[in-house]
Amino acid sequence: MALPRSLSFQRLGSGPQVLEVYLCPTCPFSGKIARALSANVLPLITKGGKYEGRVSLIPRLYPQPFHYTAQFQCEALVWIGTKYPELYWDYFLQIYEHIEEFGNVPAQNMTPLQTREKLFSIAQTLLEKNGKLKGPASQVHASFMDSADAVKRKAGDEYAKAVEAMLKSGVKLGRQNGIHVTPTVLFDGIRDDFVSSSWGKEEWEDYLAKKMQGI
Repeated sequence: MALPRSLSFQRLGSGPQVLEVYLCPTCPFSGKIARALSANVLPLITKGGKYEGRVSLIPRLYPQPFHYTAQFQCEALVWIGTKYPELYWDYFLQIYEHIEEFGNVPAQNMTPLQTREKLFSIAQTLLEKNGKLKGPASQVHASFMDSADAVKRKAGDEYAKAVEAMLKSGVKLGRQNGIHVTPTVLFDGIRDDFVSSSWGKEEWEDYLAKKMQGI
């Protein structure tokens, strides 16, 4: 349930009880549950919600090796979470809106550079929409690309190395906890395979109500 300080942007809400969801940004079922969490859980645990200050949500990045572009997407999410933490979840949802563009079939014709350029385009649109793009877009683009630059990691660039370390942290935790599929849900550190990506408002409200009663 703990998060390294560098990944604190992954925590949504402020409660001591924690709903963790392991998500792969190229997994359709992860996208389905992410949209359900956004619509049905976040309103309950953020400002003015029934469980404000009682429950927090941690969507953990967990790239699956059989989704070819997942690592590139996770690198992009770490970048925006580090630079613009308030937009981390919005960017996550936006990537899911473009999920078909990053599937294995279209990905087979894209180089890593082309994939990252597409991810930056999505990020740039989000930054512009929220009035966060200050100064030349080229500078933001350079920062984005540098964060995923393997050459710079080898040369000792501290920021690129930090992004790699953040991704490794999440993957190591998932392996340690025996997480194999996405999405996988844990509540207060206990895996709960009963949760479904198909749940809607009623199911999520009932689930949280029971958890808060200790059931």
